[in-house]
Amino acid sequence: YKTHDNFFVYGWQAMKTDFGGHDNHHYDNIYAYVDHALGVDPTLPGHEQYFYGNYVVMQGEQVGTCLPQKQMYGNRYFTPSGKLQEGCQGFGGQVSTTPSDADILTQAKMKLGGLPDISLVI
Repeated sequence: YKTHDNFFVYGWQAMKTDFGGHDNHHYDNIYAYVDHALGVDPTLPGHEQYFYGNYVVMQGEQVGTCLPQKQMYGNRYFTPSGKLQEGCQGFGGQVSTTPSDADILTQAKMKLGGLPDISLVI
């Protein structure tokens, strides 16, 4: 499955595969306000998961499941502290502090091809 160019809001994790899920490629997506980026199970050779080019706004500092660098790269992670917890070597990207809600909506508008003005109601 190729999941790309989407704007996902909230959820436990950005990419999830379990119960033998395989061949999932998540790329060029925006994940806003997720707990962590990945929760994936091991796969058979030739049926790997890929997670790259994503914009991931996390509420915590754990990436989740780690993938090999050739499968997980070019991601932009955002956490409240601007740091990721150790334990995921080569998490495949850069980390910064959480952007404002307005900045996240701007990214979403650009991703989805320019939406009309959206009011944020809290």
